[in-house]
Amino acid sequence: MNLLITRLVDAIDQHVIVSVTDAAGKITYVNNKFCDVSGFSCDDVIGKTHRILHSGFQDAQFYQKKWSILSDGSKWTGVLCNSKKNGDLYWVDSTVSPVVNDKGVIENFISIQSEITDLDKRKQSLIYKDPLIDHGCSEECLYPDSDSDAIFEAPDRVTVKNNSELEFVIENNFVESLVDAVPTIFLLLDNKKRIIRFNAYMEEVSGYTLIEVVGRLFTELLILADDHTQIIEKFDSVLKGESLSDMTDTLVRKDGGLRKIQWHSKRLHHSNRSDSYILLTGQDITKRLEAENTLHDTAVLYQTLIESTNNWMWETDLHGKYTYVSPNVEKVLGFTPQYIINKSIYSLMSDAEVIRMKPVFLNIFNKQGSVHKLERIVLDAMNHEVVLEISCVPFFDSYGNFSGYRGVDKDITKCKQALVEYQLAENVLAQTPEAVMITDSQLKIIRVNAAFTRTTGYSETEVKGRLPSILSSNRHDQSFYQAMWASLNAFGQWQGEIWNRRKDGDIYPEWLNINSVKNDDGMITHYAGIFSDISNQYNVRQKLHDLAYYDALTGLPNRELFQNRLHEAIKLASRNNDKLAIIFLDLDDFKNINDSLGHRSGDQLLKVVADNISNSVRSSDTVARLGGDEFTIILSDIKRFDDITILAEKIIKVMNEPVKMPDGNTLYISASIGISIYPDNGDDVESLLKNADTAMYRAKNAGKKAFKFYTPEMSIRFNERVQLESELRRAIDKGDLSIVYQPQIDGRTGKILGFEALARWYHVQRGWVSPVIFIPIAEETGLIGKIGEWVLKEACHQLKKWQDNYSHTLKMAVNISSYQIHDKDMVEKVLSIINTSDILQGSLELELTETSLMDNIDSTISTLAELSKHGVSIAIDDFGTGYSSLGYLKRFKIDKLKIDKLFINDITTDSNDAEIVKTIISMAHNLNMQVIAEGVETEAQLNYLINNGCNEVQGFYFCAPKSPSVISAMLMKNRHILPAER
Repeated sequence: MNLLITRLVDAIDQHVIVSVTDAAGKITYVNNKFCDVSGFSCDDVIGKTHRILHSGFQDAQFYQKKWSILSDGSKWTGVLCNSKKNGDLYWVDSTVSPVVNDKGVIENFISIQSEITDLDKRKQSLIYKDPLIDHGCSEECLYPDSDSDAIFEAPDRVTVKNNSELEFVIENNFVESLVDAVPTIFLLLDNKKRIIRFNAYMEEVSGYTLIEVVGRLFTELLILADDHTQIIEKFDSVLKGESLSDMTDTLVRKDGGLRKIQWHSKRLHHSNRSDSYILLTGQDITKRLEAENTLHDTAVLYQTLIESTNNWMWETDLHGKYTYVSPNVEKVLGFTPQYIINKSIYSLMSDAEVIRMKPVFLNIFNKQGSVHKLERIVLDAMNHEVVLEISCVPFFDSYGNFSGYRGVDKDITKCKQALVEYQLAENVLAQTPEAVMITDSQLKIIRVNAAFTRTTGYSETEVKGRLPSILSSNRHDQSFYQAMWASLNAFGQWQGEIWNRRKDGDIYPEWLNINSVKNDDGMITHYAGIFSDISNQYNVRQKLHDLAYYDALTGLPNRELFQNRLHEAIKLASRNNDKLAIIFLDLDDFKNINDSLGHRSGDQLLKVVADNISNSVRSSDTVARLGGDEFTIILSDIKRFDDITILAEKIIKVMNEPVKMPDGNTLYISASIGISIYPDNGDDVESLLKNADTAMYRAKNAGKKAFKFYTPEMSIRFNERVQLESELRRAIDKGDLSIVYQPQIDGRTGKILGFEALARWYHVQRGWVSPVIFIPIAEETGLIGKIGEWVLKEACHQLKKWQDNYSHTLKMAVNISSYQIHDKDMVEKVLSIINTSDILQGSLELELTETSLMDNIDSTISTLAELSKHGVSIAIDDFGTGYSSLGYLKRFKIDKLKIDKLFINDITTDSNDAEIVKTIISMAHNLNMQVIAEGVETEAQLNYLINNGCNEVQGFYFCAPKSPSVISAMLMKNRHILPAER
């Protein structure tokens, strides 16, 4: 038991603080974790009391109550504030247990502690867990007759003696978990020999779980019937106080197997009852006994057969020099015994073999143990390699001194060569891609390879001894087999195509080659069949068809098959004078999912979407995936336009539902739908598809999550949008975009606090293009990433100039899109720009909309937290127009709320808007956030905001967005701005 506890303490050394004191309170043992946490070494604390750790945080009343509990023999649990060697404080959860001897006298105190690093947890522990609060005594009465602060008995002195340790073993879950980790049987019986507990290793050895055996008799369940009486007598002796060691018995496993166990047993008492228990610890010595028996039998066998074989015997001294060699060595190696005697055991080896074997022999001679079937290679008299198998044992003189080894060398060269050839044949058989079946002359299967199992589904065990007809598909008549056997009998071979049946009943074609195998007398001894599954040749055309016409990811028809079916549907509708509809569906913001979660998650989502759409339509309708996140539906035989609307609404609703992914994540997705009608919106495949696509884009521009029927006006708008997108790309490449800055002002003083950077586009023909027009296009096409990064870089460099020339307290607010916040390199890019521009830390503020925050929340939280850690402020733009969820305000690291202009416009005339603004300001301040109002255009608006505590304002009342040169002039004149200066 001492060794067990020592091992348990070692196993938990890195996780739990362990310390032990004697009854006088002097420390007798601490583990490594104690030293790591406290900073004291073992030498610093051994022999001292735990007062060396006292921090003064707990008073005398605390320690008096603690000692009162422990002196009664009870366990104490609580929280301690200790002092490290360097004076730092640390907190621990502590459990202290007294250990008493047979007379009930406390000998030691055992403590297990874990360090607390969470302040809230420490507070809660002190309030609710500590049993010592509000009890008092002087510190001098903590330990009677000693200066003790006893904690934990040393592991090397732990023995299970009495009720206290029985409770420690039975009731302490912590020790139970450690006992489960020990490769030693741990078993507890009551005085009726019934099983109470055992550990995980006993489960492994016996095959039983504790639930299966608890309460059952140990002898009847786990011991051979012939041994019952003997075991019961031994247990009765244990219950009388006798301890038994090295008791070896046979244990019966659950599966009937037998294991040899070497038991140690001891009687235990329970502290609160008069019951006695039997504690059994044991080692499974089955394998050791088997090895010993095998070695003994082998030695006897070798001794009997040695003279009738080519084996040779030898003896060495303790230095490894041959002192005796039997005459048989000459038959094996061609050397006489006299030639070998007095030579080293390495003398017959090549240099390379000496290098390989020398460490092995040195280890053998150092350990002086038996060696069984050790292989080495020597050179014979003709300088040929001979493989020898060594078995030897050490021998000793009359005084017990090691004298050398005696052994036998067996020539296994031919066996090794045969084994190599056999393994080669086995490898060829196992690795050949063709299935192989070998039968005897009576056609009973004796061997198959792995390819046979893969092809047929039958294992070798299932077919061994059976006839090949087990594979028959019944597709061939009697004449087929007659022709097969005629060829085998005449030529010893047959090959051809045959249909067979797999284990699962699947019928498949194979190409079979059968050969007869004859012995030297020309008699057929075996048949060997080699065959390959040629199902692929029959399936290749279907697979090519599927590859050409079906989407590999979703299994839906692809663009090619969709167009074919639409072409046929148009011809049928024309012939019958019917209408049909084309639904064009595109997922909203699908690119964000690919960018943030990866293409694997995107592919999984597309599969789910494909299933949802397919389940929403009729079986006669065609659902196809054109590519990416675009899906189309052909609705034939339309009787009412309402049917189209109903289906579109159904699909929109299905798309809006949360999607449970295979990995357990829940994604939110929506779709925009465009619809074109034959023949109203086109009479061919291309026009119907194009017009449905145009209507879909119209639905996206209208706010997404909606459907639109095609109208001719849409084509005009669509073409204009396409043209504008192309011109925007050119503007970005040519550097035609510019940035203006609108001051953000302290409303009470008129002081300029910072600026918001705003992108602008001047078009040569169109003039100024509103951000309301080109920003959505940039977001849809992904151009927003390039624009946003450019704006951030230019704004930071401009801020650096203003900080250097006018005021280092100036700040810059830059809008960040959803596309940017989900860029995996977002943090790296922002920090790189900050470092390159050399702006002051804390002077950059990023503005995000509520909607962009709610896309992929976990990733966004991580990104914002990392940015905040580097001094970047986060503001919510257009607050109140998106989710307006208090939940996300709590989860995200938000520094400022920007009240949208929508609420500011009417705060002086609309009481609802006024209350909303007032509430937002109050709520933000309660959450330690700043508030800025945008779109301030009148003095009345400004006064309302100031009176209700709004921190900052911006708007045309003070200043419209201006170019950098105008702002520079303004700053040069004065950092304060009045309404008259706008």
